Amino acid sequence: AKVLANGTVTGGNAGSITLQAGQKASTADANERTLHIAGAELQGHALGQGGSLSLTAQSVRIGDAPAGAPEASLELQADFFNHGGFANFALDGRQFLTVIEGTGIAPNVSSWLPTASLRHAPTGSALRGMVSEGVSPLKLPQTANLSLSASGLGKESTAGPLSVGTGAQLALGPKAKVDFKAAHTLLF
Repeated sequence: AKVLANGTVTGGNAGSITLQAGQKASTADANERTLHIAGAELQGHALGQGGSLSLTAQSVRIGDAPAGAPEASLELQADFFNHGGFANFALDGRQFLTVIEGTGIAPNVSSWLPTASLRHAPTGSALRGMVSEGVSPLKLPQTANLSLSASGLGKESTAGPLSVGTGAQLALGPKAKVDFKAAHTLLF
């Protein structure tokens, strides 16, 4: 962060986090490749633009799975997109990516907001104690972009369907970008 002579606080943009489990190949151990982020605190906050989060797992499910649904190696709830300050999400379920019917995804990008103590902090101070997390009432909210993919397991595999269940909703802000990509089948 930088404090200008007139007391205005400016800051940089967040970076990116990429987590990938396994390889893109159909082998006997494909179902054993997992990405566990439960309990992890992934952060993409900044005083400027929010960060980017890219997660690749063998399979991804967003929403509450109905009884009897195949297990996914990465299970996320819809509110996952409202935490951590990320403005860009890219999710890839190699074998499948499913958004469960009735699931509502409405990302809310939070930022770091400077507190009064930041203006008087000495150079080199830790920023974390001088900011709060939230959405500035003085600026338009940041738009979140979303990319959902089911990239498959190679040319000879039928894995890779991406499905969005009946009644599922994506509520994105103005100028948001959304991408759907499937190696095999795209179902809405």
